[in-house]
Amino acid sequence: MTEQEPAILYRLREDGIHEIIFKEASIRAVDAWIQQAEAIMNIEPPDKLVRAIYDNTQTQMLPLTHAVRRVGEFNKKYPNRQKTRVAFIVNAGFLTSLVDTFLSILRSGKDEIRFFSADKRR
Repeated sequence: MTEQEPAILYRLREDGIHEIIFKEASIRAVDAWIQQAEAIMNIEPPDKLVRAIYDNTQTQMLPLTHAVRRVGEFNKKYPNRQKTRVAFIVNAGFLTSLVDTFLSILRSGKDEIRFFSADKRR
């Protein structure tokens, strides 16, 4: 049996930003993302602003229904987690307004989420 490639890649950058790169648009990728978000939450101090980049440029849109459900579960499980500032890096033509509408329903009041086109990345 061959080992499956990871659905996401994670690294903690030198500037303290947590970076997740989605390698596939799948339920497995969403689950890996939430698992990594839980790990980040557990290593960072409770009063720290957690900064993250979620790079979705190497794949298509994640399964939105599953992502919305998992983010909602995450927010209910961790109501007192750190504040987060997230930059989603997406390809041109990505349906940011649709995704942002879904995310606005789930925001816990602790999250600042913005979308950036891949051509704006430094």
